[in-house]
Amino acid sequence: MSDRKTRDELGQTEEAITQVVQRLQKAVEFSRQIGAGNYQVQLDHAESDVLMEELVNMRNKLKATATSEAGRLWVSEGLKAFNELVRVQHHQSESAWHSSLAALTKYAGANQSALFLLNPERELHAVAAFAWDRHKRLDRSFATGEGLVGQCWLERETLFITDLPDEYTLIRSGLGAAPPRSLVLIPLINNDECFGVLEVAFLAHVPADAVPYLEECARLMALQQTSQTTEQRTQNLLEEATRLRAKSEEKEAQLREQVQELEQFQLRQEAEIMELRRELTEAKRIQSWQRRTAGSKEAPLFNLS
Repeated sequence: MSDRKTRDELGQTEEAITQVVQRLQKAVEFSRQIGAGNYQVQLDHAESDVLMEELVNMRNKLKATATSEAGRLWVSEGLKAFNELVRVQHHQSESAWHSSLAALTKYAGANQSALFLLNPERELHAVAAFAWDRHKRLDRSFATGEGLVGQCWLERETLFITDLPDEYTLIRSGLGAAPPRSLVLIPLINNDECFGVLEVAFLAHVPADAVPYLEECARLMALQQTSQTTEQRTQNLLEEATRLRAKSEEKEAQLREQVQELEQFQLRQEAEIMELRRELTEAKRIQSWQRRTAGSKEAPLFNLS
């Protein structure tokens, strides 16, 4: 009886050791998969214990870290390319805005996009649009505070719109394409000045990593618009200065001409005055001579007394 009990205990111990070894082997393989970057690896929930739970927690944290790092890398690489595109274009013409819009729309995985800039009439006018991998013309304007675009400009904050109605579309395709389901609007702000609004539509939800990417793209476009506006203002000032200088030089030339005319007039006047003085002196001399001559004729030739 004692021997049988001993054999049973030994059998149970051996089985327990085998189970521990198997769990350790699974834990080692689980850790190896995580180390190789496979964060989708799973453990049998039936074998859950403290060690396994810690390993699962470790996997989840590493997965979150890897996902976050991948997102940051994705944003960084996209912004590097977009910044280079903006730098090369330098001057934001209509074609340049279209190129910028196409680049950010494709990279963000969006369906449609439009760029609205504030014009001199204080309206947010569409200067570029992109949809279905093509540049589009969008003749649309909003007053500041009007519609979602005007609201975004007024509040100067990113707006998220989800569950868009079927009838909503930023740009109609005419081909029966699926309408967008979510929308993000981002103000173009630099130095506390809002130059416009970037509107981007997605067929599904807005990807989390797309938001910081699009916001930074909007900031870069605002910076470029600031540079262009400053250059334009500087050019206008230079043109105004040139115009004023030309006008001043023209005025100076007129004044010099007037001064020359006055000097010539003065010389003529002085010459005329000198001629009058000469004539007056000559007249006085003649008159004096005549008086002397007349006095000589009236005097007696002989003293008869």
